[in-house]
Amino acid sequence: MDDLTCPDCQHELKEIGSFCAREELLYIPAQVKRIDHIQHSYKCQHCSDEAPADKIIKAPIPKTPLTNSLGSASLISNTIYQKYVLKVPAYRQEKDLRRMGLPLDHKTVSN
Repeated sequence: MDDLTCPDCQHELKEIGSFCAREELLYIPAQVKRIDHIQHSYKCQHCSDEAPADKIIKAPIPKTPLTNSLGSASLISNTIYQKYVLKVPAYRQEKDLRRMGLPLDHKTVSN
């Protein structure tokens, strides 16, 4: 309510309670997003001054669920769910992923 004044006396209204008057379900279609994991490198200035070579230390990065794969755990689990629970063939998963902007062939989806 934008106008918080009494329609009879024009004085300010004070809230005395609230309740959920209506519920609504929101559907958010599937999305594919790329997440870039940036690995930072650091150099110890003190060690570099005393040693002949620079001492470089790299920050750890998160491990991937599958080696040499761009798939996150959520993408892999969704693919498995579609394949084994919903019985969606790989070529249909390929079409669906292409519509979302992810050009994978059905062989990659199957593997």
